Amino acid sequence: MVDKLVEIADLVIPPNDTSVSGFVYNLIKDWYSGPTGDSQQERRDSGDGYFDEVDMDYNGLVVSFEGVCVDYDKVSLARKKARFAALRNNGLSIPVSVTDPLGKTTRYGKVLSTPIPHTRHLTSFSWAIDILFTDPLRYGDLVSGSTGIPVATGGRTWPATWPLLWGGGGNDGRITLTNEGTAPAWPRFRATGGQAGGFRVSEVGTGKEIIVNRTIPLGSYVDLDSATESATIDGPNNNISGSLSKEEWWSVGPGETATFQFNPLGDVTGDPQYYAELNHTFQ
Repeated sequence: MVDKLVEIADLVIPPNDTSVSGFVYNLIKDWYSGPTGDSQQERRDSGDGYFDEVDMDYNGLVVSFEGVCVDYDKVSLARKKARFAALRNNGLSIPVSVTDPLGKTTRYGKVLSTPIPHTRHLTSFSWAIDILFTDPLRYGDLVSGSTGIPVATGGRTWPATWPLLWGGGGNDGRITLTNEGTAPAWPRFRATGGQAGGFRVSEVGTGKEIIVNRTIPLGSYVDLDSATESATIDGPNNNISGSLSKEEWWSVGPGETATFQFNPLGDVTGDPQYYAELNHTFQ
C-alpha cells in the first residue's frame, strides 16, 4: 500500500514512481494544516509553469498539489491534459481526498487554477493545482445507526407516561455514535413517515433536543442537519425549518460518544424508523 493516495474528483493520483504511467504527484502542501484566514493568492513558481495572479480574499484553506503525467501515446496524453483542465468544474466544488495509513479523509473545495506548461516532451507534462476549501475540516469514515420507536417489554408502544422502565425484549429508541476524529462532528438525523405530530430527538446526558412539530405522512421522511441547523422533508429542496418548535443543535466532540433518544409525537401509523449518522472529523 502506498503512503498516500490522492483523489481529485474522479482522478486517482498515486505518488511519483518512474514505473507508473499516467498522473502521479510530487508534492502535497498544507493538506494537514488548518485555515489560513484572510489572504491573497499571488503568482508563484510551479515547475515550468506558474499560477495566474488571482486578486481575491478568502477565508479557509488552500491546498496545493503538484506532479507529472506520463503517457507514451500522443493522443492519450492530450486527452489527459483536457481531463486535468476540466477539474476547474466551472467554479463548482469538487471532492478531494487523501488516503494515508490512518485512512481516507475528504474535503470539498473549488479549484483556483490549473496551470499546465507547454509540453517539452511528447510523452509527459508537469501539472499543478491549488484548491480552496472554505470548510477546512477533513471528513473521514461515516458511522451510522438506526432504531424504531420506543417499545417497552410486552409490546407497549409510545406514547407512554414517565417514569418508564425498559425491560428485556423492548426497544429504547436510542442510537449511540462515536466521533473518532480530532474536531467536533455534526450529526445528521432522519425520521420516516407515519408520525401524526412529528418527533423529538434529544441528546442523552445533556438534555438538548430538537422538536419537529408537523405531520410526517407515510412514505415521507424528514432530515435534520446539525451543521446547517436545518430541517427538510422529502429532499433538500423542501425546507421545513419553520416547523421546528425547539432547536438545540449540538456536535459530538473529538473522541466523544453521544447517545440520541428518539420519540414520536402524537399518533403513530405503520413502523416509523429513525437514523443518525456522522463522519469522523479532523482538523
